[in-house]
This record gives sequence, C-alpha cells and structure tokens, in this order.
Amino acid sequence: SWVLLGLAAILVVAGADRGVVAVIALSGMIVLVGHVLRSRLKTSLHVAFAMFAACIVWPQAMAFAGLLAAALVVAWSRLILHRHRMPDVLAGAVTGAACGVAFQLVMNM
Repeated sequence: SWVLLGLAAILVVAGADRGVVAVIALSGMIVLVGHVLRSRLKTSLHVAFAMFAACIVWPQAMAFAGLLAAALVVAWSRLILHRHRMPDVLAGAVTGAACGVAFQLVMNM
C-alpha cells in the first residue's frame, strides 16, 4: 500500500494526469484498508479491485454492467473456493465501491 501511495505522490509532483494518480492512490487505499482490517476480517482484495474497476467505468452502462457481473462472479468464486467468508467478501465490495465513488468525485471536480 505504501509503495502505491508513494508512487501516487511522486506522480502528483511530476504533473501526471489526475485520473492516473487517483487510480494508483485509491488502489493503495484498498490495500491499506485490507491491512487495517486484517485483525477482524480477511477483506477480499479480489472483490475490492473488481468493484473498483466497475465503478471506474461509470457512467458507461454496458461496461459497468459487465464489470459488475464480473465482480459478482469473483465474489462467488471466493466463497466457493473457501478463500473468504461472506463478511470478507462484503467488506471487499464496500471498500472497492467506496474507492470507485471517490474516483468519480475526483474526476468530476
């Protein structure tokens, strides 16, 4: 997480596109949330990043729907493979969606 957040800071100083900076910084935040919650949950980063990807493409309805469907398949697979429990998957979904909303706010400023 710190590498991604540090890279985002370097890119800000270098004058990189704010969308690129936001995606990298928010990716770092997803990983950081997973670390912070690890004593209580095993947050599904797979689901978090799948939800994040779906939210990034909003308002492109077809792309959003396709990626949301993919996120649901990823969530299902994490449960079926017994890598996570439902609270872990939900925590990942909420984290990814929250970062996706943050991305949209940054891009619409």
